[in-house]
Amino acid sequence: MSKINPGILLDNVSLQYPPPNMGLKHKLLLRDSYNFQQQPSLNGISLHVGPGQSLGLVGLNGGGKTTLLRVLAGILPPTSGSREATGSISTLLGDGVGFELEMSGIANILSRLIVLGASKAEASELLPTIVDFADIGDAIRRPMKTYSAGMILRVGFGISTARKPDILLVDEVIGAGDITFEQKSQERMNAFLTNATMLVLATHNLSLMEKYCNQVLWLEKGKIVMQGQTHEVLQSYRARYS
Repeated sequence: MSKINPGILLDNVSLQYPPPNMGLKHKLLLRDSYNFQQQPSLNGISLHVGPGQSLGLVGLNGGGKTTLLRVLAGILPPTSGSREATGSISTLLGDGVGFELEMSGIANILSRLIVLGASKAEASELLPTIVDFADIGDAIRRPMKTYSAGMILRVGFGISTARKPDILLVDEVIGAGDITFEQKSQERMNAFLTNATMLVLATHNLSLMEKYCNQVLWLEKGKIVMQGQTHEVLQSYRARYS
């Protein structure tokens, strides 16, 4: 039997809010971080994220980048069109998505690792590494509702990059912390790309996108404006908005 390469395929995906087929699981995941009335729809998106691909998502606020990441992750089901995914997917989407804020950082680390496919033994083994990476002191034992956005970011990044998934989806967080964390996160990202992990990165930091992405997709109002090699798309994007 031939091995199926990991990846994500979207075929003519559109999404309207609120999605009529959204289940309870997705509503709970998004309950504290999503305002459906303020989010854009996606319109006819076809996209393949495959082996060796590092894809940047660029566009103005409200263009659909975060929405697209959530569809790629399987958090939001398309209103129409189809999504197919193979391989392991890890996300760092900010805003505490997927965390139980009443639980401690340690409890969240263990539960999230198991959700991502780790055994209880593997989760326990990875825990000290993630705690060390987050470097938030005794706060790791307190409920996450007491955390700052930066602390949630540190814990989330540590979890998302602990197991080297096939595909990593990241929303505007690399370079968002302090200088020490920025250096640690970029070192971790470099290690991921060295191991040919697929990356989808949404960011307004175009220099960061040039560093990590070999392709860029430009979104406006939920539609693809342009997709191609990083330097070509960013040249057009800068010409439009510089």
